[in-house]
Amino acid sequence: MSDEIGVTFDGEGTNPGNFTQGITSLSYTAVDTAGNRATCMFEIVVSDNEEPAIHDCPSSQFVPMALGQNFSTVSWTEPTVIDNSDTSDEIGVTFDGEGNNPGNFTQGITSLSYTAVDTAGNRATCMFEIVVSDTEEPVIVGCPLSKSVPMQPGQNFATVSWTEPTVSDNSYSVTLTFNGQGTNAGDFSLGITSLSYTAVDAAGNRATCMFEIVVSDTEEPVIDQCPSTQSVSTELNQDFAMVSWVEPSVTDNSNDFTQTFNGEGTNPGNFPIGITSLSYTSVDAQGNTATCMFAIVVSDHEAPIITDCPSSQTLTTELGSETATAIWAEPTASDNSNSMTLTPSRSGDAFPVGQNIVTYAAQDPSGNTATCTFVISVMAPLGCSTSQLISCGNTETCVENECRCRPAFIRLNDVCTEANKFSISVRALTLNGIDYEYTDALSDPNSPEFQAEANNFIIVMMQNTDTIYGVTVIEIQRGSLIFVAEAITEPSTTMAQLQQDIDSAIQEGSATAGPTTISFAPDDTVIADINECASTTTNDCSENANCTNMVGSYTCTCHFGYTDRSPAGVGPARVCEVTSLGGFLGVGGIIGVAVGASVLVAILFLCCIIAVRRITHNNFAQRKRDPQTNVHLSSFRRAGDQRARRQGPGRPGDVFRHDDNLYRGYVGGTRGSTPKSEFMGY
Repeated sequence: MSDEIGVTFDGEGTNPGNFTQGITSLSYTAVDTAGNRATCMFEIVVSDNEEPAIHDCPSSQFVPMALGQNFSTVSWTEPTVIDNSDTSDEIGVTFDGEGNNPGNFTQGITSLSYTAVDTAGNRATCMFEIVVSDTEEPVIVGCPLSKSVPMQPGQNFATVSWTEPTVSDNSYSVTLTFNGQGTNAGDFSLGITSLSYTAVDAAGNRATCMFEIVVSDTEEPVIDQCPSTQSVSTELNQDFAMVSWVEPSVTDNSNDFTQTFNGEGTNPGNFPIGITSLSYTSVDAQGNTATCMFAIVVSDHEAPIITDCPSSQTLTTELGSETATAIWAEPTASDNSNSMTLTPSRSGDAFPVGQNIVTYAAQDPSGNTATCTFVISVMAPLGCSTSQLISCGNTETCVENECRCRPAFIRLNDVCTEANKFSISVRALTLNGIDYEYTDALSDPNSPEFQAEANNFIIVMMQNTDTIYGVTVIEIQRGSLIFVAEAITEPSTTMAQLQQDIDSAIQEGSATAGPTTISFAPDDTVIADINECASTTTNDCSENANCTNMVGSYTCTCHFGYTDRSPAGVGPARVCEVTSLGGFLGVGGIIGVAVGASVLVAILFLCCIIAVRRITHNNFAQRKRDPQTNVHLSSFRRAGDQRARRQGPGRPGDVFRHDDNLYRGYVGGTRGSTPKSEFMGY
């Protein structure tokens, strides 16, 4: 009948089946047809005995302390935890140890750990260490410098002291010890003494400071009563002098020295003309040397004698030649030293026109000099030869048998080329780094000093400019040195272009040509035009022409009634010839001029007769009214001029007023007589 009994299973799960951690209650219930019930109960108990798993446990770290610090900052990656219960959120993870992540860890070993506990109480532990070591050496500050000192005067030692060094360390635990012989502030013997300071911290890191005390003997021997330099003259008619002196004495703190005499000669002895350098040398055991130096200076004051000095000569050049040849007999010279030099001159040379000074100089080795001077005067024949006038060409003029460029031209490559001329004023400060100083010699353009400074200026300006053909220094003024010069440029150059060219050359304050460097004051440069029309020496206009000044040059225009006959290439109005009446008026014009001139002469003759009679009448009337026949011009005033009394009598020929009458002043009589006047009317 069991087939009719119903059996049921109660509980969560199956048989077989998976049961989770914990207690699961299960039962079977049997019920027969009559409703009788029987129950069977049991439990499934599942327990967790498995520890959690800690992954990526940090490794132990070995790190040094941070520089200058007594700790090290350390960090690591946090570990992860896995458990079979799949309830990792409920797993408790704790960090054990002194420190943080990240954190500062002091010197030594710090043990750290992570512990994981699951809900069943299973426990897992991860352990690691942070090892911080001190590898930084102590720092010694103010290590004494090595000293080289001399021994005390008269002693074989030196007393030396120094400032003690200080020490610092990141561990704040360090000891400093002094090693070596001697003590601070002690006596050190001759030679080298090596000393040191050593600093050691708690970790055993070590630093050493080393220095030396070098004691030397630097005391020189002392030479007393060193002979003085003697300046003497040669014996009469001799080339030497006899000299003697007192021997010097020597002392030294070591009392161990040697003394030697150096030089050519003896004491006493004969010394030749010139300077003989002598010395005594004393050397002690340490090599310290003292030297006593003096000299014997023998001078020859007797000058050479020049005989048969040539006489001066006056010569005249051949027509067309610029020089004349002079010949004379060479003079002779002698000297008591039997050693002298006679400077030769130029016998047989060609001398230019002018005064040529010829000098012979005899000099002995002592510099005594005798001179013989004469003059070669060379004169040029008057005028220029016809052939030379022709060879000079249109752009040149013949002056004293020499072809010279006409004004407004400059010679370039032996050809006279048209050019502009400007006045420039440039202030120079230094020459080759040495300040310029104005001297009175610079006021003379013919002095060697003027020529030297002018030559330096010309070379530097020509070398550093592009538009200047030539420079002539006219004057050197005060103010460091102010060079006033004439600059020759090409005809197209303007003042602005010349200013720009000079500014560019000296814009950096200096300009160099070869070994010569001149520094300038660029802002003080002045460029100006030259008025060539102010003098006939600066222009070549015809005397029958007007000269008109232009910037950098000038132009010429023939007077009215003159025709320009200037040759090609020299410019207009250099040759102006009077225009012939026939060409200017024609035949009819000439006849008309002749008739008119005759009528004009007749009229002027009649006017003169009338004027003479009137003057005679007026003079007579004036004498009747004014008994003074001589009236000083200072009492007159020019007609219509109320200020004439303050200005003086004016010029002869001017018209003056006196007592409302008109006079013309003139000078009469002999030199020094009283000026008189001519009555002109009322």
